[in-house]
Amino acid sequence: MKFKFVFVILITIFICAAMHKAAHAGSFRVLPIKVFLDQNNRMETMRIRNESDEKVTIQIKTVKWDQDERGVDVYEPTKDLIFFPRIFSIEGNEERMVKVGYQKQPSSAETTYRIFIEEIPETSAGANQPALKMILKMSVPVFLASGKTPAKAGEIDKLELNGNSLSVSISNTGASYFFVKNIKVTGNKGNGESLPLPDKHGWYLLKGTSRKYLFDLPEGACNELKDLHVQIETDNEVFEKILNVQKSMCEI
Repeated sequence: MKFKFVFVILITIFICAAMHKAAHAGSFRVLPIKVFLDQNNRMETMRIRNESDEKVTIQIKTVKWDQDERGVDVYEPTKDLIFFPRIFSIEGNEERMVKVGYQKQPSSAETTYRIFIEEIPETSAGANQPALKMILKMSVPVFLASGKTPAKAGEIDKLELNGNSLSVSISNTGASYFFVKNIKVTGNKGNGESLPLPDKHGWYLLKGTSRKYLFDLPEGACNELKDLHVQIETDNEVFEKILNVQKSMCEI
């Protein structure tokens, strides 16, 4: 008896606001990488291009996008957005247009969604040959706002040092999302020397949410520090804060 094995690998690619070119997922690309809708622009056209030589079948779904108290993304089904077509095929090296819009009145606060663009796998393999099929999935953020441009604002609301662990809490205090591009921490010693820590890169931070980032100090470094300088770079602004290091903070 002959058996046919089909292995399916799921690859999810999230599109970051820091990117300034089309997002790639191996066999297809999507433009734009972010969608902005408001009462003056109720519909946007997305271009999905098949980069491979083989036909692909695409399915599109939309979800409401929020974040919990830890800043972790939370999705739930929604019918707020309208889009067509929902399922379609694209021949090799060809392109398809997809219309995306909304059917509700935008509120004064920004509402966020995500569009998931997913390839539907085909499991046609030779009788004696195993098949390796890549299922490609993209996520495009959608920002729905009122006619006015919502203000972006962020702050470092808490810095906590406990032994060799530094906790940096960033809050979005504005009416719109922002993207945390870079988090830079530099320790300043009493003798004038500096102790830079490896930078961290962030993610979207939606309105009214916060997220905590942890930094590890080298063993024994805490007792040598006078203060810690934290700088946050977003897609909109740069803000910073200094933590004066007390001896009690270095005691675990």
